[in-house]
Amino acid sequence: MFKYDFHNYSNTVFLFSINKVADKSWIQLQENLKNTLVLNNKGGYITYSEIAQENNLRGKNKNEFKNILARVNELLKSYKEI
Repeated sequence: MFKYDFHNYSNTVFLFSINKVADKSWIQLQENLKNTLVLNNKGGYITYSEIAQENNLRGKNKNEFKNILARVNELLKSYKEI
């Protein structure tokens, strides 16, 4: 799990996580997850990322959070499992 510590913000904020589960588990999990991206579907396993949503942060750091999330999305698009 990756989090970001904003200056002058009392809590760290969840950015994204990368997880790998059996495809049977994925069927049950996906209904409860929000804002996910499947990174790999191979060998009976699903590798996915759950990504923070912009509305997780309000106030003066909101634009900084939005910019970071855009970079996270680009990073995740380049994911390759080796």
